[in-house]
Amino acid sequence: MPDNTWTTHFTEVEGITESHAEVWNSWVEKAETDPQTAQLVYLTQHHPVEEL
Repeated sequence: MPDNTWTTHFTEVEGITESHAEVWNSWVEKAETDPQTAQLVYLTQHHPVEEL
């Protein structure tokens, strides 16, 4: 399901005090200007067509 946007324990966790939302949000912000970070954010949210 490569078209899905995947979430993890540190991506879509707003409002959970033990979460890593601050870290994730900083990555997303940095991804706007940094191609390497943008690739990391993309790969975290989008899985390849085939995974082992």
